Amino acid sequence: MEGTKPRTASSLGMFDLLKGVGMLLIVFAHTSELYPVGDISTITPVTFFLFAYRESLMAAFYIASGYGFRKRSIGKCISQQFKTLFKPYAYTGLATTIAHFVIHYKTFGNWNNAVYETYKVLGGFVLDAIFGDPAWLPHPVVLMGKAITALEKRLRAQFPQTPQGELCGGAVLAAILPVGTFLITALVCRLAAALHPLAGLAVQMFWCAQALAAKGLAQESRNVYKELQKQDLPAARKAVARIVGRDTQNLTAEGVTKAAVETVAENASDGVIAPLLYMLLGGAPLALTYKAINTMDSMLGYKNQKYLYFGRAAARLDDAANYLPSRLAGLLWVAAAALTGSSARGAWKIWRRDRRNHASPNSAQTESACAGALGVQLAGPAYYFGEYYDKPTIGDALRPVEPKDILRADRMMYAESLLALVLGIALRLLVLAM
Repeated sequence: MEGTKPRTASSLGMFDLLKGVGMLLIVFAHTSELYPVGDISTITPVTFFLFAYRESLMAAFYIASGYGFRKRSIGKCISQQFKTLFKPYAYTGLATTIAHFVIHYKTFGNWNNAVYETYKVLGGFVLDAIFGDPAWLPHPVVLMGKAITALEKRLRAQFPQTPQGELCGGAVLAAILPVGTFLITALVCRLAAALHPLAGLAVQMFWCAQALAAKGLAQESRNVYKELQKQDLPAARKAVARIVGRDTQNLTAEGVTKAAVETVAENASDGVIAPLLYMLLGGAPLALTYKAINTMDSMLGYKNQKYLYFGRAAARLDDAANYLPSRLAGLLWVAAAALTGSSARGAWKIWRRDRRNHASPNSAQTESACAGALGVQLAGPAYYFGEYYDKPTIGDALRPVEPKDILRADRMMYAESLLALVLGIALRLLVLAM
């Protein structure tokens, strides 16, 4: 990295040697799972738990090698190892998962057990990490948005234009979309699995990937960073408008930066951690049902004249669906701060103090941890659809916010996503093994 002393030849050689040994061990781990010694029918849930544990040890091995021989902070070492190894390892993991199912799927018998659900989630996570959301590919959220618009138009025409009538119409919409989403996606997954187990797996992995937004969020926020680096404020405002709901036409460079950092932190919860949690519980159908709830809130959950009553049911449902995931995401962000070289102590302090500084009971959970980790102040007054909202601030302004904070927020978002994935899968496999 820039700004560090070059390594000596001996430390360079030792570092590369350790890296090579680690890679050989990872290859051996993958191979032993693909072609286990003895009767393949002896593969048990315990085997999979040990495999996950072994992979975790390999990740720790890389971290330790970087820390021991480069003499830097543990956060910087993890960040460097992540940049170097993530894509190759993601491709390897995806290939291993597919090959494992092609070779051994009959030995498990039941495609609905926890092991298969785990692989659906893991495959979806890897697909999102590699491909994100290509613009040419139809996305379920777009279809959900069109359905919400059509249902809103129909229901507003059917119910009286009174507070009570709008409450009832909004409640009907808040019931129809999630239930319909679950039934349709569950039916498609069931039909695909009936055709062939691998077809069922492919559909689940594909939809799990579409339910996650980690790479898309990182790409969009980095587009804002690039425009800020070029000092093109109009282009930066246009870029940030793609990922925030507030009015952006009058934002300063600092305002654009804050908006980007805030949306990375908030969407780490409802764009990554929450769908990941729901897909661990119920696969792609439950994850997409959550996305339907979240999409309704993003379109209807405003406290303005148009949606104060009609959007209330959608907003309350979203609050309930995000209550546990947002708090889990806040705690994971504190851990992610420690792993990426930011201030875990600051994240913990501000999370405890400011996690309720928002009209929503959930939105400030990750924003507060992010503000504390970076040592900046986020949130505050903003305009939405031309209306002024006097929102409280989050965090302490220990220093001015800067464009590089966008990249720091992205790193913490990725780190907490990986933590959530590892912890979630390990917990599932541990319960299964017991």
